[in-house]
Amino acid sequence: MKAIKNKEFSTYWTTTETYESLKIYIDIDEDGLKETIVQMLGGAGCKIDTKNTKTFQNDLTNIKSKDDVLTLLVHLGYLAYNQAEQTV
Repeated sequence: MKAIKNKEFSTYWTTTETYESLKIYIDIDEDGLKETIVQMLGGAGCKIDTKNTKTFQNDLTNIKSKDDVLTLLVHLGYLAYNQAEQTV
């Protein structure tokens, strides 16, 4: 928050990661993930279950569902999570 308040921020994420590494997760396309991402790029939100203990293992290799991918993208800092609405 201080970086925003002091206007001292830059394009950190675009210089540390490439789309190609994220594409692996997006290509899983479980439960209409690709369409959801297109909708989010247009400004829509998406309800997710960040506590899905049946599938989410909090690692980069055991991704099995749309919620897993979106939760991972929250953890990596690519998506913001609205806790009150449980959406990204």
